[in-house]
Amino acid sequence: MTFVVGWKTSDATFIAADSMIKTKNRQAPNDISISSYSSFGEKHIIREVEDIQEGALKLFQVNPSITIGFAGNLENATKCIEYFCREVALIQNSISKESLGRSLKFAIGMCGANLRGDERFELIISAYAEAHPILLSYNENGNNVVTEHEKFVCIGTGRESTVLMSVIQYVYDMINARRSDYVKRLVLLQSILQTAVYHEKLLKNTLGGFIAANAVSLHGTQWQPDTSFILYKHEYPFPEMSMILLGVRDGVVGVSSIFRERSYFATPTSFPIQVDDRAQAMKAWWVKYKDEFGKIFLDVAVDYWVFMSQKHRLITIVSKEKSVDIIKTQINAGGRMAQWTAPVLARKLLLEPPPDRAGVPFYLNLMW
Repeated sequence: MTFVVGWKTSDATFIAADSMIKTKNRQAPNDISISSYSSFGEKHIIREVEDIQEGALKLFQVNPSITIGFAGNLENATKCIEYFCREVALIQNSISKESLGRSLKFAIGMCGANLRGDERFELIISAYAEAHPILLSYNENGNNVVTEHEKFVCIGTGRESTVLMSVIQYVYDMINARRSDYVKRLVLLQSILQTAVYHEKLLKNTLGGFIAANAVSLHGTQWQPDTSFILYKHEYPFPEMSMILLGVRDGVVGVSSIFRERSYFATPTSFPIQVDDRAQAMKAWWVKYKDEFGKIFLDVAVDYWVFMSQKHRLITIVSKEKSVDIIKTQINAGGRMAQWTAPVLARKLLLEPPPDRAGVPFYLNLMW
């Protein structure tokens, strides 16, 4: 019920995941805010015996140079990650592609390599060691095998979508060709994936919600920057707007969206593995970051604005450095934005029709 994607370039590995999970009998984990809609306004799947809704971060940062993403059975995946983290801690000073592979195989063996049906899970390891990026997967094709990848790999039900797989290839071409810093490439890949999932209505295939991403390189792990995603209707003279604010700290995603009616936070199911009392860990996290997230949710501290057309797969990305003017946000009683937060520079771009470029997956206006 998910997708996790890993890419490998010459200088880094990148990993991204959606946030949909399946819960039976409406018994959702405590860190999930029950809502009829995802952060991007997608209608959640509500069934008699189970719900499929946004609410879990499927990326776990093992240490500054390793991130693991998981799909499938969350309980068994979490158990495997716990064993993997313990093994990695033992080889902290001698991490290599080979030692990571051995640690992963050991963890898989400890939690059961012969699982069947709904018990099965898949993993992606995004790492940097011995001056090289490393991209590994487990059970990618349902064969219980650990595999190394040179370009990209997708696990979960997302690989069944031909549209999504073509977008993943497109993203690889974009981030591999660019030599901009990791943050800019993270904004690019996350925005393209978010737009694809939204426009292709992939939630009907249980793929959707907010997408989280990070990059692992010589400089450690860089999570996606604080970003304001703005959905707009491409209509003159003034587009109707909806805004989603998203930030990540220590592997915890904070989201503020009018579709969810209130701000909420999503953590990995296993967060944090080394702390027994999850509630206390989250309390300590909130004390540490509440002021930062207060500024994000007021949209006064975001690094990028990403404009996503509700009609076209048109993306305009504007950095803080290009924001020559700001219009404050107001939301009226009906939940619509009477005004919107955006650089005037980007506002002009939004009111121009998208170019006629048939066959191009996305129209990008990058203003870095």
